[in-house]
Amino acid sequence: SRKNLAKITKELGALKPAERLKAVRPVIRAYQKEIDNLTQRSTFSENGLISVYKALCDAPDPGKYLEMAVAKSKKLRKSEKEMVMIKGKLQRYEDEFKGLKNQEVTVKTLKEQNQEFLRKLEELRESAKAREQQLVAKESKELN
Repeated sequence: SRKNLAKITKELGALKPAERLKAVRPVIRAYQKEIDNLTQRSTFSENGLISVYKALCDAPDPGKYLEMAVAKSKKLRKSEKEMVMIKGKLQRYEDEFKGLKNQEVTVKTLKEQNQEFLRKLEELRESAKAREQQLVAKESKELN
């Protein structure tokens, strides 16, 4: 439209004064139509701006919500750091527990071996005692 207005305005300037009077009326109408279109666009934009402004005016102040979000974000970061630290401790405890479990198994095995050695020792004592009694009995028979 603006290009069209510029074109007809240029053409109007190129006409002779007598022809110009006849051609002015359509040019003025074209300008008025463009002004009406611009006014309509302006009114529409202003109304849109006013409705957005009213919506924003009725909305609560986001400042306190942003502050709360920042505070929660800091708390979350702190909690995440604590969680990493606790996970590290947990891993160390689990490793220590595995070591203790291994020690427990070792102690149990050693106790079983010790019991087995004590049983064998007792068997050897009884066997030695029986052998000694046999030898004593044999020697006493030979002496008699």
